[in-house]
Amino acid sequence: MSDLQNRIKQLKQEKNAVILAHYYVHDEVQEIADYIGDSFYLSKVATKTDADYGRERQNLKPGKDCTYAG
Repeated sequence: MSDLQNRIKQLKQEKNAVILAHYYVHDEVQEIADYIGDSFYLSKVATKTDADYGRERQNLKPGKDCTYAG
């Protein structure tokens, strides 16, 4: 695992974040993703996670935040 991947893993733990990745994104993103799938699957996962940060704002529980790099 690269230094960058280790740093991202550390930040995910510190920030209580998850990374949701579409199946067609780069392998490097999939390697650090917590969940990989299509939009439907990822939206279902987002509604059930206890993470404070995730990919799709509209699908996270109220009061949660997201970052999208697409």
